[in-house]
Amino acid sequence: MRRAALAVAALLPLLASPLGRAQEVSDKERDDEASAGTLPHWWTVELRMSTVFYPAADSGAPNIPFINGAGNVQSGPPFFDVYGPKHRMLTDLELDRDLWQGFGSVAVGVALGYSEFYGYGMLQEQCPSTSGLSGKCFAQSGVNSSFHMIPARLLATYRFDYFLPNHVPVVPFVRAGLDWVIYWNAEQSGQVSFEPAPSPSENGIGLVTGVEVSAGLEVLLDDIDAVISRDALHDLGIAHTYLMAEYVDSFIENGPSNILYSIRTGGGSKAPATLDLSAAYFQFGLGAQF
Repeated sequence: MRRAALAVAALLPLLASPLGRAQEVSDKERDDEASAGTLPHWWTVELRMSTVFYPAADSGAPNIPFINGAGNVQSGPPFFDVYGPKHRMLTDLELDRDLWQGFGSVAVGVALGYSEFYGYGMLQEQCPSTSGLSGKCFAQSGVNSSFHMIPARLLATYRFDYFLPNHVPVVPFVRAGLDWVIYWNAEQSGQVSFEPAPSPSENGIGLVTGVEVSAGLEVLLDDIDAVISRDALHDLGIAHTYLMAEYVDSFIENGPSNILYSIRTGGGSKAPATLDLSAAYFQFGLGAQF
C-alpha cells in the first residue's frame, strides 16, 4: 500500500502538468483572440439612456386657452400645457443575438424602455374678462398628473466591425425595428384615468405601434485596461465592452396597425385614432458582448 501511494504521488505532477499547460494555452489563445479583436461573441447587452426625449403627443391637437401662473391667458397644446417643455429621461435595455458574422455582423434582439412625465392637471373655469374671451378656459388644478410610457422593440442591427482585428476601435452601426408603446395617464393617487373621452386618442391608457430607424457609433474599451479586460473575459465571459452613441428617429402612430387593419377590413379605412408618440432623440450607453 505504501509503495502504491508513493507511485501515485510521483505520477500526480506528471498528470497535472499537461492539464495545467493545456489550460494555460487555452487562456493564452483567448487572450490573443481578445487582443486581436477576433474573439467569437454571439450575445450583446446594451443599457442606454436619453435625456432629450419628448414625444410628439401634441401632434394634430388644437391649441387651448390656458390661464398661466400670472393669471394671463395664453394658448398652447394640451400635453405641453400639462407637462411643460422639459425633455425627460428614457432608459432602455436591449439584448441581441448575432445571426451572422463576416463583413460586419448582423444581430436581432429585443429592447424594453421606460419614461415618465410629471405635471399638473387642468380644470375648466370662466375665462378672465381681460382676456377678451368668452366661455371656459383651462387652469392648473394643483393636482399632480403623470404620464408613463413603456416602449418595447423588436430590432435588427448591422455592425461594421470588420476592422476590429486591425485594432480599429470605432464600430459604426445601423438599426431598424418595430415598436410597441404602452402608455397611461395617472392621477395624483396613482390611479389610471378612465374618464369618458370623445375620441379614442384621449383614453387614459393605450397601446401604440410604429417603426424606428437609428444610426450610431460604438467605441471599444478593451485596450484601456488590459488587466480588467482579461479578468472580465475569464471570470464573466465578456469578450468586448464599449461605449455607444446613437440617433433614433421613431414613428409611433399606429403605422403597422393601420396596414393590418386596412387589410382585415378590406382596405380604405384606418385603425382608430390614437396618440402620436413619435420622437427623435440622441441616446448614449454602455454595451457588453459575450
